[in-house]
Amino acid sequence: MKKILNLFKKNKTLITLALPIFLELFFQFLIGVIDSIQISFDQDAVSAINQTNAVINVINLVFAVLGTASIILITQFKGIKDEKNVNKIYCLSFYFNLIVGIIISFILVFGAKTIFNLMGVEERYIDKAVIYMQINGCFSFVIALTTVFSSFLRSNKLMIQSTIVTGIMNIMNVGGNALALFVFNSGIQGVAISSVISRIVGLIVIVIMYIHYIHSSLSIKNIFPFPGKLFATLLKIGLPSAGENLSYNLSQLVIIMILNYHFILSQSIDVNIRGYIANFTSIVYMFSNAIAQSAQVIIGPKIAKNEIDDTFHIVKDTIKMSGIITVLCSLIFIAISYPLLNSLLNIKDPELKSQAMNIVLIVCAIDILLEFGRSGNIPYVRCLQTVGDIYTPVFFAIICCWSVAVLGSYILSAFCNLGVIGVWISCALDENIRNIIFTFRWNSKKWTKFNLIKNIN
Repeated sequence: MKKILNLFKKNKTLITLALPIFLELFFQFLIGVIDSIQISFDQDAVSAINQTNAVINVINLVFAVLGTASIILITQFKGIKDEKNVNKIYCLSFYFNLIVGIIISFILVFGAKTIFNLMGVEERYIDKAVIYMQINGCFSFVIALTTVFSSFLRSNKLMIQSTIVTGIMNIMNVGGNALALFVFNSGIQGVAISSVISRIVGLIVIVIMYIHYIHSSLSIKNIFPFPGKLFATLLKIGLPSAGENLSYNLSQLVIIMILNYHFILSQSIDVNIRGYIANFTSIVYMFSNAIAQSAQVIIGPKIAKNEIDDTFHIVKDTIKMSGIITVLCSLIFIAISYPLLNSLLNIKDPELKSQAMNIVLIVCAIDILLEFGRSGNIPYVRCLQTVGDIYTPVFFAIICCWSVAVLGSYILSAFCNLGVIGVWISCALDENIRNIIFTFRWNSKKWTKFNLIKNIN
């Protein structure tokens, strides 16, 4: 216990930065989950929202392409006090996300039904899913811009300010959902509108914070003549990073398709169980994600100044703290998940309800192993990207994700009739195999040969 306390005391700055990031991630997560919980009396609507959110999660990764890259490069350029390139990154990221956000808005509005048909969504869900998708999709550019401004704040260690924005968004979303469902009786349409309004307000607030705290001009004049090398480096970091995340989220869509086509319980209970548990367990690994992002901000300036030993040990401490907290959170999750899911799964048939809750218990137990593997994966991936070892995480993530998680889910769910249990077993194996691989990669120090900013100017 003393060693653990000393570990956290030694890395006080890391924890201080991680806590507001955790809260921000939690608030972001709540926007989608609150919609599902507040409308849980309509299980068809829940399924529609869960499957829509799976698509939106994939789309959000596109918006994170330059957001992720900008954090890495901004922290490194700030480490060597190069404000000129920092300002260029602000502009490049802003205009890239604006253009991409508008394009995706059109795709989601006009292609919603086609997307759901390709996913194998049941006919009874499609109409509600399309409504929810089209309303949220119409304003995808809002999410795109909020994502990039949030990256700007975090790269300047303004984590608390970014958290305030997501907090405001959630308060408005909860209130808006309540009005939509219980005052105006507008169902899933009202829930979608509430989400959109909360995101628009969030964007307005975060822009105000950017102007107040960073006050760097976003004039398009700042990127002329066009900084080709800088933009290429942003894409070099961002595209593989997004590719790794995209691969994972696409695999989750495929797994949903597998359950849609091969569910073992009636009424697509497996799909709903997967959606609920995935939402709850995402809280568990949020701290791993938060501490990984804070580690990025800390090691960015250090790697720019070639402080290799400090970088190495900070990341190792990050992994240890991530693992400790994840195990504790997993145990807490198991203790509270059963009564929560028992109330949220609106199943009238007592026998079917009993079957579903037995599955929940088994999945929760397996999830401890899954989350432990993920507690190492997330920090290792982000830190390897920060030091310039961009392609290693992508390569192994894609290979393991599709050969272990997806293929395993197909075999265990469809052929062994394990349903969502088979999914969790496969995903747990995937996460732990990758954790082992990335541990060896970091300890090898082969990443020391990379330098992201050396040849930009």
